[in-house]
Amino acid sequence: MNVPEELKHCSQWVIWRYGTVRGNGKPTKEPVNPATGRRARINQPTQWNTFPQAVDAVNRYRATGVGFVFSEHDPYCGIDLDSCRNPETEAINPWALGIIQRLNSFTEVSPSGTGVHVIVKGMLPVGGNRRGSVEMYDRNRYFTVTGQPLKGMPLTVEERQEALEALHRQWIQQEFREKKASNSTTSQQSGEKTLANPDQELIRRAMAAANGDKFRRLWNADVMGHASESEATLALLNLLAFWTGKDAARMDRLFRASDLMRNKWDEKRASTTWGLQQIQKAIANTTTVYDGHREFHGKTCNVSATGMEWPDPEPLSNQLEKPSPYPLEVLPECLRRCAEEVARFAKVPAVSPAVVGLSVAALTISKKACIQERQGLTPGPIPRTHCPQRGAKDPGLQNDDRPSGRLERSADGVLQGGTGASQSR
Repeated sequence: MNVPEELKHCSQWVIWRYGTVRGNGKPTKEPVNPATGRRARINQPTQWNTFPQAVDAVNRYRATGVGFVFSEHDPYCGIDLDSCRNPETEAINPWALGIIQRLNSFTEVSPSGTGVHVIVKGMLPVGGNRRGSVEMYDRNRYFTVTGQPLKGMPLTVEERQEALEALHRQWIQQEFREKKASNSTTSQQSGEKTLANPDQELIRRAMAAANGDKFRRLWNADVMGHASESEATLALLNLLAFWTGKDAARMDRLFRASDLMRNKWDEKRASTTWGLQQIQKAIANTTTVYDGHREFHGKTCNVSATGMEWPDPEPLSNQLEKPSPYPLEVLPECLRRCAEEVARFAKVPAVSPAVVGLSVAALTISKKACIQERQGLTPGPIPRTHCPQRGAKDPGLQNDDRPSGRLERSADGVLQGGTGASQSR
């Protein structure tokens, strides 16, 4: 396979297969983890592999080919030129040929045969990633690799920082500036760009927040790290849903003032528009909102700007609910019987071995199964055992914690702090 040797020595390889985008059915090239055969997350280095292992995994998992992942920790940048080559005559369109010759680095034919990929050494300037048929990425993306180099081009990856910057100015930043100017003109004509003071204050707060840098980049149409402008659009709308309290009208007004605004926003979709569809998706994705005061774990603390004004304290209730018994009956039979036997042997409440048993099961299953919340958070198990004082917790926990301890030690110290079961007192 004709691939530069220095790329072969990088452990940044995945495999890929054809698939469809969930929701709209559009065809896509789905990255796959060479070690597991499952869909890979491009921004997770643990899901990449070596070149030989990727090549071997193509047949093992019936994939289409291999792919190289661009990372912020490597010196490489990829340039994707679409719809520029005739697969029958192998002729290259003049505009693309000019880019290829200017970069003069490793270049190969894309899987469709109608495009080409160029890989150079260089850091991509800020200000956008794509314009029409030209895309440039140096992180959070992968290129399919066919091993079919373009005739007459080097088989090595060359340093091309100056050429990369010049091409980015010519092809990407020019449209980026034109797009911002067009959005500004259109919005100002309709009175949308000039935000009222409350909206300006909201944007200021969002940019000053802990994730303010992310908000600022999306607001300025920097889509780096997102698969497409549509994905970046939804990411910004998710943030706007939080800051506006899911106010659809205000979200629409604010988004129109951002640099991500484009003509597609007002395209008709049945009885609605594409933009309103995205707003509804963001509202459905958002579980916590900002209410204009201080946000803390989904609750609010109403502290005025002029001083500390606390309401009268509410008396504590003396009517404490009696805790319900631990539901041993919902456990799998094998785990339930094990917990009952250990409890009988050690003379401890069955809750102790049951909780530790669940922890050991969770560690054993690892990432093969998980409970995933809507926004992508995957929490780990946090077992807690509550027993009355002198409830004989220690014997059960000390005995049952041994398997998890062995499992942690076998993981070479990756897991720190244990399951927490023995510290639940």
